[in-house]
Amino acid sequence: QGIRKAWPKASEKYCRMRFLLIKLHDRPAKTFKGTHGKKERSIFSSFYKNEDNRGKVSMKIFSDSPVRILVAVIVLVYIPTALYFFYYERDQFDAHYGFPVVKESDSLLYPALAENMLTHRVFSLSKEAPFMPETDRTPGYPLFIAPVKLLFKNYIFVALLQMLLVAATAMLIYKIGVAVFSKTGGFIGGLLYALDPTTVFVSQIVLSDTLFVFLLVLAVWL
Repeated sequence: QGIRKAWPKASEKYCRMRFLLIKLHDRPAKTFKGTHGKKERSIFSSFYKNEDNRGKVSMKIFSDSPVRILVAVIVLVYIPTALYFFYYERDQFDAHYGFPVVKESDSLLYPALAENMLTHRVFSLSKEAPFMPETDRTPGYPLFIAPVKLLFKNYIFVALLQMLLVAATAMLIYKIGVAVFSKTGGFIGGLLYALDPTTVFVSQIVLSDTLFVFLLVLAVWL
């Protein structure tokens, strides 16, 4: 009998508490007076504030002076390097594909895979049927360069896209460095990556390294 008498009161208190929580959740920006007479925001307002400003904060990276310096360095280093390879190192590139496909290297295999995907809808290095499936490489990078071949009929713009990926990777490294260390640490990290000779060289030829590093750093940043 005691439980039966107490149950309606407990149920009423539960309903009132639940209604109060729902009301606070639905009106996160409403202010109320705290114990010291100061206005305090709802307990949920900080969460929504961070969510609303996340896009704005992430866009500030493009207005930072270290980022402008990184972009300037990439433009001043990478474009002259690409022009040098294109005009003075042509004998290093394949006669059929041209710049930026290096002859007698793995660089030859990716265009073959991409063109088989476009022409025969198969992932294979075979030049004619029966097409043997390729098992040593994944289709990610061939899928990356296939639209370039389809739109421009060559692979020159692959080098340009990879230079943009280097710039994006350097900015991501900068942002990770700012979050972990400081602006100076992020800037040094991004600059060292952008000026690394291997990074400069690999970005100018058809190889999967530049895309791989970008996706890896992007995964760390996210």
